[in-house]
Amino acid sequence: PHAADAVFRAPWPVTIVGLDVTHQVLMAHAHFDHLRLHGGAVGGFIWDCSRHYVGFYGRHLGVDGCYVHDGSAAAYVLAPQLFRQRLGAVRVVDDGIAMGQTIQALRAFPHATAWDGLPAQRVCASVDAGGVLELIRQTLCSS
Repeated sequence: PHAADAVFRAPWPVTIVGLDVTHQVLMAHAHFDHLRLHGGAVGGFIWDCSRHYVGFYGRHLGVDGCYVHDGSAAAYVLAPQLFRQRLGAVRVVDDGIAMGQTIQALRAFPHATAWDGLPAQRVCASVDAGGVLELIRQTLCSS
């Protein structure tokens, strides 16, 4: 949490695509199968690599597929219009019961706080999950 807090307080622009957003993008087993059949060697590799995760999510969460965490972050770089974003200073709690929790201040405070002087960072709040899955399909299955 200390390192993440330092990054989010830094003076350069940061965009955060958190788990609350990436959990909105579920790639179903059928989507993986399509990539395997139409995505060439890369599609086959993704199929092979995903078997463990698809099995895990099926056994432990009862879902047909798995969440696309890294792929969603990569999709943001290629198609940020698929994500709804908010601007505001971001901090990470660095101890106690909420350690690791990321908090965004969406407004200025009328009195001095630990948020003073921090840069506004972009935090993705929601995603067009279908758009991300289609971007992945188009990227991997186009010739």
